[in-house]
Amino acid sequence: MGWGLEVFKMGLYVSFPVAMFHYFNSPGNIEEDILKARHDYITKYIGTEVWEQRNEEIREKKRKELEERDRRMREKLQ
Repeated sequence: MGWGLEVFKMGLYVSFPVAMFHYFNSPGNIEEDILKARHDYITKYIGTEVWEQRNEEIREKKRKELEERDRRMREKLQ
């Protein structure tokens, strides 16, 4: 009985973390929650000053990144 119990315990020690990793990293388990949170956020802020400000910040950041990339490319070519 001794070695059988040890084999069972070892199997449990190995399979439990693997099972938890699989469960918590499966997108299907949290997809509904993510979609609900995204919907709530958009309906709360869309069309408001906060929404427009955030969009403007994103556009400005993208513009700066593109300008920086273009500058680096021009420097590389010269």
